Amino acid sequence: MKNITKILIEELGKEIYMVGGALRDIFMSRCIKDIDIAVRHSKGNFEKKLNNIAKKIHFNVFPLNLSEKIYRMVFRRRKGKSSEDIFLDFSVIKEKDIRENLKKRDFTINAMAYPLTPKTTIEITKNFFRVDNFRKEDIIDPLFGVKDLEKNLIRITDELAIKKDPLRMLRAFRLSAQLGFRIEKKSVKAMQQFVPKIKTVAAERVLGELTLIFQSPNSVQYIREMAKIGLLFEIFPELKPQEKCAEVYYGKGGVLTHTYKVIERMDFLCENGNKFIPGFSRISSFFARKSLLKTIALLHDIAKPEKAGIINGRLRFFGHEQFGALMAEAIMKRLRFSNEEIKIAKAAIFHHLRPGNLASNNYISDKAVFRLFRDLGENIIYLLILCWADHSSYISAKQLKKILPKLSLPPSPAPSKIFRKTGIAKTLRFLQVLNYLFKFYAEKGERISRKNIVNGKE
Repeated sequence: MKNITKILIEELGKEIYMVGGALRDIFMSRCIKDIDIAVRHSKGNFEKKLNNIAKKIHFNVFPLNLSEKIYRMVFRRRKGKSSEDIFLDFSVIKEKDIRENLKKRDFTINAMAYPLTPKTTIEITKNFFRVDNFRKEDIIDPLFGVKDLEKNLIRITDELAIKKDPLRMLRAFRLSAQLGFRIEKKSVKAMQQFVPKIKTVAAERVLGELTLIFQSPNSVQYIREMAKIGLLFEIFPELKPQEKCAEVYYGKGGVLTHTYKVIERMDFLCENGNKFIPGFSRISSFFARKSLLKTIALLHDIAKPEKAGIINGRLRFFGHEQFGALMAEAIMKRLRFSNEEIKIAKAAIFHHLRPGNLASNNYISDKAVFRLFRDLGENIIYLLILCWADHSSYISAKQLKKILPKLSLPPSPAPSKIFRKTGIAKTLRFLQVLNYLFKFYAEKGERISRKNIVNGKE
């Protein structure tokens, strides 16, 4: 691949800067998947020049925001059946100089620029950019972003940055999740006053940031932090009633505490499923959909406050799974999840008590298993993953590790007394049944997922 820098200078002139996340990635020795380019452009047709560049480097170019003159170039490299994209984003500097432009950006670690010269080479290697002859001393850093990088700190450039684009609040947590950085306390305090403004942001943009947060192996930490400033409840107001619901059963924080624990177990399972789930190689692709799995975990008990009631002296939540499926559907539509994702989540939440009911029987018949698999089809795996995270959340990580050798054992006839209370024996029984169902799918999944050629009615 040619040196992209020379081509950029030939077409766009000498005042060109690499800005934002690419510089951060260089400092952190991370793979560079996208580069933001800021250009001082005054003469000629900007879009035409970008088209010329795209032809020379074999990228596709399209506008992201015509009025602001923001464009994206995409290079798609095939990798088996999938593809991996890398990007070049271009914007025009409208301020008097690059320093003023940087001061209007979101976070200090993104408010740095590097002047591109022919000496600095940008090339494509495999599925990322390689930048050579980079001199850190040439970085333009008016807001001390380099120091914040060294401190692993996310700091807003100015309160106006949040006011201008409230999505930046969510982006702060996303960057924290991706980089493992902490958000500066003053920045958190500044964000709190703008929390309700997140409702003014397009749902698609909100979903994009949430999806990346859920990719984190410790996403529950950031979900909790978002809840502390109220941001989580502005996006998911239906979660707020969980805080005070069933504290007598779940302890302080009520149902929401349980929800956090289930997300925590889902985080754990997405990273360690091969150690706990039989037939993992057959279903590993399901675990790759981390964002969807953690969304299901977040919403699985969404209707418990609505359905909570004292029946025969006991706190019960009858019908919360069916009503919760409808609530989850409405929430996910509001956030612009795909129809396929909504269908999967709705099925998993609607049926999430069934495996537990199955495990409550002394004996598990093949007929009952076949009925469950036929009712759920391919969605059975999402259901089993949710139930595994749900049931395992009732014991500690230490207890879970202790029973690990026993999880692969087939579920034996269970004495009814273990179902009368919570505890490690009950959890072990439920997880053994779930693992039995995972193994059942791995061995017979294709056969039992086929539809009957002729059904009873026909």
